[in-house]
Amino acid sequence: MVVIDWHTKVHPIRDQHVIPGYRQAVMPYYGEKVPGEGTSRLYIDACYPAWWKPEEKPVALTWESCFPEDLRNKVIKRWKEEFRIPIEPYTMPFGR
Repeated sequence: MVVIDWHTKVHPIRDQHVIPGYRQAVMPYYGEKVPGEGTSRLYIDACYPAWWKPEEKPVALTWESCFPEDLRNKVIKRWKEEFRIPIEPYTMPFGR
């Protein structure tokens, strides 16, 4: 869900914020290039504006919302019969 939100709700310039000058994180290979300079943090804003009403928010991109039922059934049937994939597709519970 995080990756879907990142790709569908985040503006690449306006919604990603790099904040420099933080101390080194736990992982040493992300450390300071110059001692005392610190590292950076990336904050990603993938939220809809708070003043939007529920009906103003776009429909989430899901298996159900993107494809008609007859096509979904045809694909699932092909997975099972032709490709022998014995599983149903996992649908993410989007509660937006």
